[in-house]
Amino acid sequence: YQRLLDDQPKPEAPYIPALPDVDDFYGDPDGYNTQIFAREEAIKQHAVFDAQNRLVQDQQEQKARQVEYEQQVKQREAIESYTKKATDFGLTNDQLNQDATLVTQAGIHPELSIHLLNDPQGPLVTNYLASNVLELDKVRNLSPIDAAVYIATVVRPNLKGVNKSTKAPAPATIDNGGGVPEKQPSSIAKATFV
Repeated sequence: YQRLLDDQPKPEAPYIPALPDVDDFYGDPDGYNTQIFAREEAIKQHAVFDAQNRLVQDQQEQKARQVEYEQQVKQREAIESYTKKATDFGLTNDQLNQDATLVTQAGIHPELSIHLLNDPQGPLVTNYLASNVLELDKVRNLSPIDAAVYIATVVRPNLKGVNKSTKAPAPATIDNGGGVPEKQPSSIAKATFV
């Protein structure tokens, strides 16, 4: 969006002519008055131009603040989701902070950080990278796309199992494991079938 705005030709402010010299219009008071009037009109047009530019600039700044606010909200939601996933995986907040600090200080690309924040197993991947410095160094030296592919193909298969707890009830206990007991009606108990 900003690039489109930057590519647009910038309107130029109206030219304000210099104050005419009275001596140049000796004997032509109407010419002098015409020049003064033209200068005053140019000053008015310049004031309108400045007001419009300030309005456009204020609108652009407001839009930029709105975009920044929305990005901050999305980032905060992603961090909250990341923290919840970490808790579901059995990672403590202290461990999560240590892992995130170590991986960030190692210098992974910011786009990869965002990818890990939004990844369903992001906390486990971060924990794995923090625990395996050689793997972290490999990921750090890759482009964001190559790092994401490396994580998906090499790191993910090495992740420890997910320690998810469930809220589902325990399965029903079965006494003897049999199905419906076979009951023979008493009326045919002693009968033989041929």
